[in-house]
Amino acid sequence: MISISAFSTLGVLLGLLLIALPLYMIYRTDAKLFRQSTMVLIQLVGTGAVAAVCLHFLYVWNQWWCGLLFMVLVAVLSAFISARRSYVIFPLLVGSLSGTVVTGLIYLLSVLFGLDGMQARWSIPVLTLIVAYTTVITGRGLRAYHNARLSHPQLYDYLIGNGAHRLEALMPFIRKGMRQSIVIYLQQIKTYYLVGLPVLLCGLLMGGMSPLVSIFLVLEMVIAVLASSAIALMVGMLLMERK
Repeated sequence: MISISAFSTLGVLLGLLLIALPLYMIYRTDAKLFRQSTMVLIQLVGTGAVAAVCLHFLYVWNQWWCGLLFMVLVAVLSAFISARRSYVIFPLLVGSLSGTVVTGLIYLLSVLFGLDGMQARWSIPVLTLIVAYTTVITGRGLRAYHNARLSHPQLYDYLIGNGAHRLEALMPFIRKGMRQSIVIYLQQIKTYYLVGLPVLLCGLLMGGMSPLVSIFLVLEMVIAVLASSAIALMVGMLLMERK
């Protein structure tokens, strides 16, 4: 493993120069944008430092429950960051936790017991991607569901009045949330396989995985995201109906 001591002074200076060049160009053109860019970079550095410390201990301990706990923490933070409206925070948080914990645990067990020599710490990047995709997909679906309920308030009462069960009356709105989230994700998979897949595969290959095992892990991640998002959406949409 390459430690931080492997970075030379010249490498650090070149890295700072890489940051300074765009910041100087922004500063010369727009001072307000420069302040915003600086704040974002400071936040990224702080977040990266905290994540580096957490990942260091996760890689040292190398326990499956540590990866699952890290997945839960990332899900909580992602829910608060990505929730653009206050009414989405609680359903998004509970839904994302429900989906990611269930699918993350299944993914960890399938990988650890299904692949000889597999270590828990190697699944951390994949688990983080599952949380990130699940949070984005669930947030998009919950907002679409909420907007559909506001746009067609009489439809629910009409279906209930005609003898439909509560879940049957909610089904048109649930279908709308699914279409605006999971269907879009399925459409984006093609782009992901062209752009994101080679990057993730290169990381797994550099970590010592064989090509076939790397493909297996990536495909399982895509399926895990789909399953996690479906669970999170159903839980979140039902929670939004609780007054």
